[in-house]
Amino acid sequence: MTEKELWLRKKDWKDKIKYIKIPDYLEADLEEYFKYIQEGNRIMYLAEIDNVLASINVAEQERDLSSEEAKYIRNIL
Repeated sequence: MTEKELWLRKKDWKDKIKYIKIPDYLEADLEEYFKYIQEGNRIMYLAEIDNVLASINVAEQERDLSSEEAKYIRNIL
Protein backbone atom coordinates (compact mmCIF):
# COMPACT_ATOMS: atom_id res chain seq x y z
CA MET A 1 0.00 0.00 0.00
CA THR A 2 1.36 3.41 -0.89
CA GLU A 3 1.48 6.29 1.56
CA LYS A 4 -1.27 8.06 -0.39
CA GLU A 5 -3.55 5.02 -0.15
CA LEU A 6 -2.79 4.76 3.55
CA TRP A 7 -3.76 8.40 4.09
CA LEU A 8 -6.99 7.96 2.11
CA ARG A 9 -7.93 5.08 4.43
CA LYS A 10 -7.10 7.02 7.59
CA LYS A 11 -7.96 10.63 6.79
CA ASP A 12 -11.29 10.52 8.68
CA TRP A 13 -9.63 9.48 11.96
CA LYS A 14 -10.88 12.57 13.82
CA ASP A 15 -14.49 11.84 12.91
CA LYS A 16 -14.11 8.30 14.22
CA ILE A 17 -12.99 9.43 17.69
CA LYS A 18 -14.81 12.74 18.11
CA TYR A 19 -17.20 11.25 20.68
CA ILE A 20 -14.39 9.93 22.88
CA LYS A 21 -12.86 12.24 25.48
CA ILE A 22 -9.20 12.00 24.49
CA PRO A 23 -6.55 13.22 26.96
CA ASP A 24 -4.46 16.12 25.63
CA TYR A 25 -1.20 14.16 25.59
CA LEU A 26 -2.76 11.38 23.49
CA GLU A 27 -4.44 13.84 21.15
CA ALA A 28 -1.08 15.54 20.50
CA ASP A 29 0.54 12.19 19.68
CA LEU A 30 -2.35 11.22 17.39
CA GLU A 31 -2.14 14.56 15.57
CA GLU A 32 1.57 14.08 14.99
CA TYR A 33 1.18 10.46 13.88
CA PHE A 34 -1.53 11.25 11.34
CA LYS A 35 0.36 14.34 10.16
CA TYR A 36 3.28 12.10 9.20
CA ILE A 37 0.94 9.71 7.40
CA GLN A 38 -0.58 12.62 5.47
CA GLU A 39 2.89 13.84 4.51
CA GLY A 40 3.87 10.33 3.44
CA ASN A 41 6.79 10.34 5.89
CA ARG A 42 7.04 6.60 6.46
CA ILE A 43 10.07 6.68 8.76
CA MET A 44 8.49 9.21 11.10
CA TYR A 45 5.02 7.67 11.30
CA LEU A 46 6.54 4.27 12.00
CA ALA A 47 8.60 5.85 14.78
CA GLU A 48 5.65 7.84 16.14
CA ILE A 49 3.38 4.79 16.42
CA ASP A 50 5.36 3.71 19.50
CA ASN A 51 4.59 7.03 21.19
CA VAL A 52 0.91 6.76 20.32
CA LEU A 53 0.63 3.22 21.66
CA ALA A 54 2.47 4.20 24.84
CA SER A 55 0.10 7.16 25.33
CA ILE A 56 -2.92 4.90 24.81
CA ASN A 57 -1.55 2.51 27.43
CA VAL A 58 -0.95 5.35 29.90
CA ALA A 59 -4.44 6.75 29.29
CA GLU A 60 -5.94 3.34 29.92
CA GLN A 61 -3.90 2.79 33.10
CA GLU A 62 -4.77 6.25 34.40
CA ARG A 63 -8.44 5.58 33.63
CA ASP A 64 -8.53 8.48 31.15
CA LEU A 65 -9.82 5.94 28.61
CA SER A 66 -11.86 2.81 29.10
CA SER A 67 -10.49 -0.48 27.78
CA GLU A 68 -13.07 -0.39 24.99
CA GLU A 69 -12.09 3.15 23.97
CA ALA A 70 -8.40 2.26 23.98
CA LYS A 71 -9.07 -0.82 21.84
CA TYR A 72 -11.16 1.23 19.41
CA ILE A 73 -8.40 3.85 19.01
CA ARG A 74 -5.78 1.12 18.47
CA ASN A 75 -7.95 -0.34 15.69
CA ILE A 76 -8.06 3.03 13.93
CA LEU A 77 -4.28 3.12 13.78
